[in-house]
Amino acid sequence: MNRTICCLLITLLGVLSPQLRAENSSAPDDKFGDTTRSWLAIQRSNTQATPYNDKLSPRALKAAQERMEDSFKQKIPQKFIKEKFGE
Repeated sequence: MNRTICCLLITLLGVLSPQLRAENSSAPDDKFGDTTRSWLAIQRSNTQATPYNDKLSPRALKAAQERMEDSFKQKIPQKFIKEKFGE
């Protein structure tokens, strides 16, 4: 549990540190997207991954597969809002 919390804190630090630096500087933001690039670098390096391998039981796996397959049985509507927002 402590390792998970530590990994989350390190990840948040990596994600938020470019944003905090940008907020503290009065110069224009010429490094737009640093936070996203930092987050993608963390994902790409796979250094924050947990060693825990989450496996579903066969029953849960089958139920999830059936829900996914059933979701394709309904047609996608042409639009979600018919006339006015709030209908």
